[in-house]
Amino acid sequence: RPIRFAGLLLPVAAAPAPAQVAAVVSIESDYRLRGYSLSGGDPTAAASLYYDHPGGFYAAGSAVALVDGPDLLSFQANAGFARRLSPQLTVDAGILRSEYLESSSRAAAAHYTEIYAGLATRHFASRIYFSPDYFQSGMETLYGEVEGTTELGRDWRLTGHLGALAYLGSAPAR
Repeated sequence: RPIRFAGLLLPVAAAPAPAQVAAVVSIESDYRLRGYSLSGGDPTAAASLYYDHPGGFYAAGSAVALVDGPDLLSFQANAGFARRLSPQLTVDAGILRSEYLESSSRAAAAHYTEIYAGLATRHFASRIYFSPDYFQSGMETLYGEVEGTTELGRDWRLTGHLGALAYLGSAPAR
């Protein structure tokens, strides 16, 4: 009977996967958002879950907490759609929601929603984000970013990020 059971599993294992699910757990020396520390310079731990459908839909969620304390700092969720235009070029668009909780390193809770669109190649990616409520109601912003990556060796990559935030109205007091 075990041989028949294994024979039943073989066709399932050989079938193409309908979607990809991934989970990542990481530790960072400082939780930063667009150049500003959100953890007060303290180390954080993050857990993320990703879902990619072969048709182009994707979704992700993550949570970040301080390593040395019980403070949960943030939740993020995003969903979007990606389409390969050629073997070298992919376009995507989506929506991102970020929630930052009141904690010992952050005085007050805050949140924002962004819609985004971008282009990606094997070594470069760029996106532009629009938020109608960046950390406060009515605070419209645009954020542009460019990222690059190169392989330094087997299982080693160097990644760089450059971004700029622009307020579409008057900028808030720092």
